[in-house]
Amino acid sequence: MSKWFSKFFKLVLFLWIISIFNCGLFHKTPIERAEYVSKKLISELDLDSSQEQVMIKIKNEWIEKFKQTQPSKNTIEEIVLIINSEKIEEAKLIKISDDMIKNRTEMFLFINAKFKELHAVLRPDQKKKLSKKFEQIMKKYGHDIQ
Repeated sequence: MSKWFSKFFKLVLFLWIISIFNCGLFHKTPIERAEYVSKKLISELDLDSSQEQVMIKIKNEWIEKFKQTQPSKNTIEEIVLIINSEKIEEAKLIKISDDMIKNRTEMFLFINAKFKELHAVLRPDQKKKLSKKFEQIMKKYGHDIQ
């Protein structure tokens, strides 16, 4: 019985340690990811100083836009009230959904414009490096690219 308990305890401990390292310690907020990705792109694409300034400007604008398009505290409180209510108010739910879709669309359009801005300052060799990196990331997350 004690051998079984020992094995069970080790398994639970192992799974607990894995979950800690997988969830908490290495998690980055979207803003931390933006900082990381911009630094990584600057180094891997060998950006010169003017290109680096464009990248930093884009990153800072993205962070500001990200903060603007996040749900407000009031929206989150409304969602909690809807969840806790006896009956769902369809109008409130639709309004919240419409606002979230509007924010998401606004962010996509912003990202497209900033990608065009970055693309315009990259040299052909840097564009090639960026496309290879993109392909690596897509393959890593299960997207088949020929």
